[in-house]
Formats: sequence, C-alpha cells, structure tokens
Amino acid sequence: MKQKVLITILILIGCITMLSACGKVKKQDVSCSETDYIWDENIIVSLSEEGMKKKNLEIPERCEGFSNLAFANIDSNVECITFESDKDIKLCGAFMMAQNITNVELPDQLTEIPAFAFWGCGTLETITIPSGVVTIDESAFEGDTSLEEVTFTGNVQEIGKAAFKDCTTLKKLKLPDSVYFCGEYAFSGCSALKKVELSSKLTEVGEGVFYECTALKKIIVPKEMQLKTYTSTSLAQIELITFSKDGPTVKVVKNSWADKNYDLVFGNLIKKYHI
Repeated sequence: MKQKVLITILILIGCITMLSACGKVKKQDVSCSETDYIWDENIIVSLSEEGMKKKNLEIPERCEGFSNLAFANIDSNVECITFESDKDIKLCGAFMMAQNITNVELPDQLTEIPAFAFWGCGTLETITIPSGVVTIDESAFEGDTSLEEVTFTGNVQEIGKAAFKDCTTLKKLKLPDSVYFCGEYAFSGCSALKKVELSSKLTEVGEGVFYECTALKKIIVPKEMQLKTYTSTSLAQIELITFSKDGPTVKVVKNSWADKNYDLVFGNLIKKYHI
C-alpha cells in the first residue's frame, strides 16, 4: 500500500514539473504550424485565432521577421515561444507590450536584439541572450517588470541606452567580458538589483547606468577594466537617495586602473579590495 502511495506521489510531482517547466519546452513537444500566424509574405504580422488558443508556439522556419507589435496587447493563451530555425532573424518590435508571454527562446544565430523588441513585455520572466548576439539596442527590455534573470551566453559587445531600464525584479547582473559599451541609463530603475559584476573590457559607459538602483549592495570591478569614456555620474551615485542608505560597496583590485581612478569613477561609494 505504501509503495503505491509513493508511486502516485512521484507521478504527481512529475506532472507538476512538466507543467511548470515553461522555460524548458522541448521543440518536439511544440507543434509548428504556419496557420498559427497572420502573414505578410514571410513576415509574421500577428497571431491567428488558432494561434491565440495555444500555450506554446514555435515560429516556423519560413519566418524572416516580424511586424512591430506583432504580439502586442493580444488576449491570447501563449506563454512560451521557441523558433524552429536557429538562423538570424529580424525581431523588430515583435514583443513590445506582449501579454502573458513568460519565456522566449531566441535563435542561436540571432545577431541583434533591436530597439524596443521586448519593451513593456511585463510578464517576461527570463531571457537567455544567444551566443550570436552582438548588440542589445536601446530600450530593448525596458519596463519588463517581471524579468528576474538575464543570462548572457556569448559575445554581446554593446548594451544600448535604457536597454534594461525599470526591470524592477532583476536581482543580479553579470556582464560578459565581451561588453565594451554600456549606454546611458542602461540599468537605471532596476530597484531589486543587488549585485553587479562589470566587464573586464568595459571602456565606454554612459550617464546614470545604475541610477535609482536603490537596493544595490555590491559592484565588482575586474582588474583589467579601464574606462576611456565616462562621466562623473556614470557609475557614481547621482544623489544620496539614489542608492540604499549606505550605498553599494565597490570591490576593486589594488593598484588597478579602477583603484587609481576611484574617486573620479565611483565618487564617495565605499571601496574595498579583492584579489
């Protein structure tokens, strides 16, 4: 009897896990149908009534790009989106103001996440930036208030103005060492952000990158980082109320460029040394 109960419990746990694993949808478990979409030649304009009824969708290989607002303000059941092909594609503003979508698995060969691509996509919870992406453009993820995790897998070099502005549930950030440019207000208003690890190749930083990141506790600076273009308010606090009461601690390597130029770059933020 006990064995039967145990087996039943294990089966139930397995079912719950399968249902909740939206971010790990296997392509073979998702039907790929061109009739799920409204097309303009090979461009997806919007979802069809059939597509709106589905929870998981796969973008057909036929697709060469999207219209702006392709998924915007659509009252649909769609939560997760994958791509049949790994080829590069023009996202445009496809997911601006999209409702209900929690996860999008982007194609591996994607080279750019364009301006406003996911702007105001308030239910998006996680995003993995594919290895082919070089540029995340202006306001690409701005206002994605449910975005908790951003994973960089490859060679992102540029993060544009306000790219992740007001992502209010993002808690930690590790910039890959390929990033050399971070635009103004790129992560401003990320009020849950507690820890940031900067890129060793970072050379250009715009104004107020972490402005109003009020929970920020720790900024880790690599030994190799040497800024060439920055302002006195790029990484330093702009006002006393910008950060939490004591402000974040900035960890630098002794005698590194960041250590020698600390006051210019980080102002009166607390400095600590690390190896």
